[in-house]
Amino acid sequence: MSGSPEVSNSYTLIEGNEVIRRYFGRWPTFHDAEIIEMHLHRGEPSWLRVGTAIDGFHPEQKSGTVVFHFSKVHDLELNDFSSQNVVSSIDFEKTEKGIKFLLGPCYGLQGWLEVSGVSVELAH
Repeated sequence: MSGSPEVSNSYTLIEGNEVIRRYFGRWPTFHDAEIIEMHLHRGEPSWLRVGTAIDGFHPEQKSGTVVFHFSKVHDLELNDFSSQNVVSSIDFEKTEKGIKFLLGPCYGLQGWLEVSGVSVELAH
């Protein structure tokens, strides 16, 4: 066992995941990724901008900025917003209303959003 964080295949729930996998060579773990910006809007699409880091488990990993777009936020629970917001992981679960987007705790922002759908893009 390598000790490296495992990545589930839940990213297949996310529209546009192939662009991210192509750029990084696989779906990133988002371990030690930093939340750069989050925009929540009750009637329009919301988004989360994440800066990936070389995580120590995968020193060959490219760094980059990934933007998750959320359609219709149904519910959320977010805690510990700080001047720096680093997550241990980003994961997804299928729910009755759509997708639960999970921010694993590390330092700062953590929690979840339940949304109708999620798409992703690589920001340049």
